Amino acid sequence: MAKDNFVRRADGCILLCDTDVDTSPVRKARRDMKAGKFAPARELLAAAADEPTRGYLMEALGDWDGDEASPVDRWHASEPCRESSLAMCVRLMKHAWIARGGGYAVKDYEAFGNRLKSAEAHIRAVLADSSIGASPLAPFMWRGMAMGDAELCEEIWQQAQRRDPWNRRVHTANTYRLAPRWLGSPGQNIMLARETVRSAPAGSGLASLLIEAHWLTDESEDDRPDTPYWVTDEVREDVSLALELADRDGYHGAEGFRTRQWLAYGLWKAGARANAGDQFVSIGKVWNQWPWGGFTRFNRLLSPFYKARKQSLEARNARRH
Repeated sequence: MAKDNFVRRADGCILLCDTDVDTSPVRKARRDMKAGKFAPARELLAAAADEPTRGYLMEALGDWDGDEASPVDRWHASEPCRESSLAMCVRLMKHAWIARGGGYAVKDYEAFGNRLKSAEAHIRAVLADSSIGASPLAPFMWRGMAMGDAELCEEIWQQAQRRDPWNRRVHTANTYRLAPRWLGSPGQNIMLARETVRSAPAGSGLASLLIEAHWLTDESEDDRPDTPYWVTDEVREDVSLALELADRDGYHGAEGFRTRQWLAYGLWKAGARANAGDQFVSIGKVWNQWPWGGFTRFNRLLSPFYKARKQSLEARNARRH
């Protein structure tokens, strides 16, 4: 898909963000939802050709900021159906985390707890249908992480293995779960990511998992390239492996666009700027919330994306000459 088909999502919630860029059909469907026209959203999600596309559309149609009733809330209230229920899995979990806030201190414990329970009840009801894929389990994982409930997280992980063992969104959520800052121990998520990407079937789209695991492990919060963590042989080998596997799989739709974001970041941080430049050529000027930072449209210039893009494209041009 051409890079100019992707645009930043202006009215989504940056919390629990996986992919917050919209394709042209998604952008139109979101406009229609705000106008009270829900058929385009339903038809778009119903027509999803595969589980990665379905997972992307669940988030794209269920991602709305704010405490007030959102377009997806109104859609599900007026037209409860399989498609609106899937989108609500994302909305309800994000709505819970809006009550928590993105800082270390919880803003509203009572609202956070109540909303988490509502989100869990809804997702469990959706998953009662055995034909539903594993994508709703990705937001569900954040329920267990929110409460430090390792047992629930493992239950969710095992259910995902039964439904769709190579679901990228669930693997990403599990990589968060096993990060030292959450419920894991140092190196645990990296070792699992290595094992996963090496054994995953071609076309799984899991290559970026290795870079995500390192991003979660590096707690320096240093937005410069060539920082000590990223220039070790171990990390550089993992970034190279991620690039090799991504090139093997190809870059398809929103999932492929997201993969390029992580590759650009990892290559830039590891000092492979010219290779990062190859990714930025395809990305253009549209960045995903993660790994480029939790910046809203009002302070987006603080993101390292623009600096990384400039440096990487310069290195790519120098390589060509």
